[in-house]
Order: sequence, then structure tokens, then C-alpha cells
Amino acid sequence: MKNFLFVLIIMALVVSSCGNDENPSPINDESFTDMEALTLTDYRDDNIYKIVKIGDQVWMAENLKYLPSVVGPFSQSDSVAHYYVYDYDGTDVAAAKSTENYNNYGVMYNWNAINPGGTGSEATPSGVRGICPSGWHLPSYAEWEQLFNHLGGTNEAGGKLKQKGTTHWKSPNWEATNQSGFSGLPGGILWSQSFIYLKNRGNFWSVTEEGPYKDVLVYRQDNDRSEVLKRSFGKEMAMCVRCVMD
Repeated sequence: MKNFLFVLIIMALVVSSCGNDENPSPINDESFTDMEALTLTDYRDDNIYKIVKIGDQVWMAENLKYLPSVVGPFSQSDSVAHYYVYDYDGTDVAAAKSTENYNNYGVMYNWNAINPGGTGSEATPSGVRGICPSGWHLPSYAEWEQLFNHLGGTNEAGGKLKQKGTTHWKSPNWEATNQSGFSGLPGGILWSQSFIYLKNRGNFWSVTEEGPYKDVLVYRQDNDRSEVLKRSFGKEMAMCVRCVMD
């Protein structure tokens, strides 16, 4: 009964937040009894994502794949929106979507791609929809910390967030249990015009800026660590995105 009531509340929130949107992105519920049966459809491109409730938050359990355009690694900018697929060097969206890396790890985005308005946020919730589907938003770093704290803190959360096994992670994928259902993936990063760390490291944007250069805080997990790490990167960098429900 508790799960049933929770799902009804979730559905009501989505309908409320998307009612005036020409391309709403509702949660699809098949059973009304189990969060694991719920999915999110992004009607911008009809991608369907698994979602998971962790504590008081609902997260995408897959990396975002929205890809309106694509460029190669030599196109980096801190002021122009760019979208990338790991190891793809071209501008053909269909070709990029046909790659194994797109299907496994999704899309890599720079700051202006995830957040066209450019305004950061430290709030919970962040209030920044950005690249996310309607009814969902980009997490502030405080929202990432809420997730980590629910899973026992930064020293414990990494293994509970990582997908198990070595299909998508390189060995040893230390202490990966995926206890949370988040299924964290090591989609790598675009750094100095090079794609690096695929299968070794997962980096995920927040929309929280820090320091005089307004670098952006990101959450990082590694194949040889059980903890999560807090790092800051320049806005020309590109990495993966997980959205959280409004």
C-alpha cells in the first residue's frame, strides 16, 4: 500500500509539471506496485530510461542519451553548446547513435549543452531543468550529497552506486554492489581534446559552481575505489548526465 500511494503521488506530480508542455515526458507505470517497474519516456527522442527511488529522491538509472547534434573531440568550448559520444569523431547524429558507446554510456555534454541558461545553483532542488526532460532537473551538488548521505556517506556510497560486474566497468570495479539501483556507469570524460577514462571512471555534472573561475562541481566514481569523490572542472569539459525528478 505504501508503494502504491507513493506511485500515485509521483504520477500526479508529473502530470502537474508537464500539463502545458507540448512534449511531456511522463513516467510509465506498468504495475503500480514497484518502483523498479517504472520508466521515464523522453518524447524529444523517444528514449526510455529506467528510474529508481533512493531515499526521498527519484533518479534516472541510466545516463542521458539526448543528442540533438554531435561533434568530435577537437571541438571544445566554454561558451558554445557541444554534444559528444565517446570515441566518435564526426557530425552525423545517426552514425553516433549507432555506436556501442552511445548505447552503453549515453552522451557527453559540456556546460553550455547541459545548461543553456548558464546560471548555476546550490539549492535543493536546483531548479535548473537544463538538458533534462520535462518534469526532471539537473542536480545541484547538494542533491548529490543528499544521495551520498542516504547511502552512508562518501566513503560508502561509491560501491552502492556502481553497476556490478565488469561488462561496462574495468576490473576490479571495487566493492560494486549497486545496492541503490542507481547503476552508475563509467562513461569517461573529454579532456584537452581527448576522450579518456572510459570503463575506468564515471563523472557526472552538477549545476553548482565554485571559485573565481566558476568551475563546476562534479561527482566522480572510479573502478578501483569504493568512495565517491568531489571534483571541479572547467566548462569546456564534457561528461555524462543523470537527471533527478522535480
